[in-house]
Amino acid sequence: MNVNELWFKYDDNRNPIYYIDEECKHLYTGHAEEYFKNGKKYWEADVVDGIVDGVYKEYTEDEDNVLELIEYEKYSLGNGLSFEFHKNGYISSVCIVINNYITDCLEYNEKGELCGGNFWENDKAKAYMASVDWWVERLNEFRTKFDLEIINEEILRDGKNFDYMKYFR
Repeated sequence: MNVNELWFKYDDNRNPIYYIDEECKHLYTGHAEEYFKNGKKYWEADVVDGIVDGVYKEYTEDEDNVLELIEYEKYSLGNGLSFEFHKNGYISSVCIVINNYITDCLEYNEKGELCGGNFWENDKAKAYMASVDWWVERLNEFRTKFDLEIINEEILRDGKNFDYMKYFR
């Protein structure tokens, strides 16, 4: 459903909560899409109880309207694996994200070559989220589930043919 056909209010993080009625009493559950003024798709995602929950995809505004970002979202926040793409189809970055904060990330140039990266050390994560034990647990969970070394090998080996969708099935 086009989000322009829904009503919304913002949560405490300024993320929209989608409703099917103008009074914002009945939460929307289903697939949602938003479009640029030029009619091309801007983003799409599944919404559960008014909140983006699942695979989120974002597209470029230009005529090609190619995939620019795909990530898993929970509570309308990036949580899990995130891929960004160059316009030519090569991966731009692969990151592990917790509540919209990038913890681990590998970056690639427009030729698909690894050109940088950053990995949080657990002590940095503890210092950053010292009062939240689940932060380090979540980081370790995602690192186990999404081994960036293996994903990097696949990206470098497969280039534009890299099957990123297998991480979202």
